[in-house]
Amino acid sequence: MGGSESRPGKSPYERDHLEREVVHAAPPPPGSQYVDGVSWDGRATKLALHVVADLGKGAFGTVKKVMVDDLTTRAKTMVAMKCPSGPETVNIMERAALLILRHQNICNLEYYFFGPEHMSYFLLEFVEGGDLYQFIHAHYVINVGMGGPWLELFGYQMWRAIAFCHSHSIIHRDLKPENLLVNPEHGILKLTDFGCCLVMTEENSHIDMICYIGALLFRAPELLLGARRYSDKCDVWSASVIMSEMVLGHPVFYNSESDRQHMEQIIEYLGFPTVEDFRDMNVEPVVTQSAQKRHSIENRLHHINMPHHSDKAMLQDLLEHTLIYSPVKRLTAWEVLAHPFFKGLRGDRLTLPNGQPYPDLFNFTQHEIASMPENVRHHFHVS
Repeated sequence: MGGSESRPGKSPYERDHLEREVVHAAPPPPGSQYVDGVSWDGRATKLALHVVADLGKGAFGTVKKVMVDDLTTRAKTMVAMKCPSGPETVNIMERAALLILRHQNICNLEYYFFGPEHMSYFLLEFVEGGDLYQFIHAHYVINVGMGGPWLELFGYQMWRAIAFCHSHSIIHRDLKPENLLVNPEHGILKLTDFGCCLVMTEENSHIDMICYIGALLFRAPELLLGARRYSDKCDVWSASVIMSEMVLGHPVFYNSESDRQHMEQIIEYLGFPTVEDFRDMNVEPVVTQSAQKRHSIENRLHHINMPHHSDKAMLQDLLEHTLIYSPVKRLTAWEVLAHPFFKGLRGDRLTLPNGQPYPDLFNFTQHEIASMPENVRHHFHVS
């Protein structure tokens, strides 16, 4: 949960719940903690919290399964309560992001309250089903990857959540399968854990940024090379590595124990960065005798046995336009959503393996539509 720790690790929301359970019923059970809370829309209220179970622990806090009783509305909701233990500055940034973001593919904030030293405790949507890392490896078959509709369905929702964050000038910076919660019964994915996020504002636009952040296996090359100024395209790199893990059962770049080793592995796929690449990554060019021959990622993907319903060529094309050194040349999250790889999601009467219909994937809000580049709006026939 947050931080730069690598695997192994489990999601802080190991057994979460998709829809909020709202019950107008009995009073809070004995032993409940009473706090002065604030709802996501700014309403002050008194909350009764009853801890049901511990869910996990990460670098910046612990997560507990909690029944929360809003004593003003008498509504009861099962939530995941994130209890902070990290720096106050991180906590403030996470609260700022959670108060901005509200979307069907994001684990939304329901309430928050202040604890010792004015640290925020977050009461978040409770999503049942586990995280994407668990889902991938529970369903992975050697040389086959994820079957059924999951690659396109979960991949698309991940990119939509990222695009929504970027439309609000928020960089997640810790994208990994453990931070994507899934409910296969309803086919829904939600992005969570904004403990490493950066909310870009005019005030902090000229401040040096942290480059040693996020899980190593998903860290973009500009961060590995020490860039102190970078863009939301670092999330695009991370999300594309997640797509590769959904296919391969492991990230396309893996088994690295240091930034240097990981960068060397990336070079094996992409070749050595050009002077233009270094410039676009906002880092000093490195003079080396290493081989300068360019390699295509297709050379490493052509042997993969894709799920029968997937378009291998289109997936390769998507990765080749996102797993590239130059952040400037990477597709945006919006452009990835319009990529032909996801064209199968536009079919009629699509159903999950359990017979349930697909979730609504194209119910874009006016904010989303306004944030899309013109070519993406044209692709989705929205205006």
